[in-house]
Amino acid sequence: MNKIQKFDSGMHYIMIDAILVELFKSKGSKRAICILNSERFHCAFMPKKEGGYFINIGSGISKKLNLKVGDIIYPTYEEDLSVFQFEMPEEFAEALA
Repeated sequence: MNKIQKFDSGMHYIMIDAILVELFKSKGSKRAICILNSERFHCAFMPKKEGGYFINIGSGISKKLNLKVGDIIYPTYEEDLSVFQFEMPEEFAEALA
């Protein structure tokens, strides 16, 4: 369970349990794929100045899922095995080939 919060800059974020971050770090990664409802997006576990870790929730995801400050969400995470830390569009891969 996580609560949607907002930085002064306007960016939405959620705090992440340090145990989860350490689990991913033990596998050599600070990145993951966050699954929120039906949305999947790449994210990075960022340290917060006051302590703890967070991930940003982009405005596109926030709007699509109608997320507001204070909303309780239940994200899940998968290991990010992508080479470039994002999904390469099929057309771009074909152009490179």
